[in-house]
Amino acid sequence: MKLSYVFDGEEFLNERELDDYIVEEYAPEYFDEYLDKVYGDVRVGGREYPASEVLHNTDPMRYRREMLDWAGKIYEEVIESA
Repeated sequence: MKLSYVFDGEEFLNERELDDYIVEEYAPEYFDEYLDKVYGDVRVGGREYPASEVLHNTDPMRYRREMLDWAGKIYEEVIESA
């Protein structure tokens, strides 16, 4: 019997579908929320900005790398729990 995976209220027939969903749909929507919760606001020039905004605007390559690493951890957790 073939394994299926359930994540975020969706069912996926294989690991590729799950991975695509996490990277393309879930991570872009929730990664900023995660960064802001973990790191809070960053003070720059006497003003405060969300950590996600600072990282995205100052180092977009690093932002993307961090988002993909975060998405990979979520993916692994879902696979291990199946």
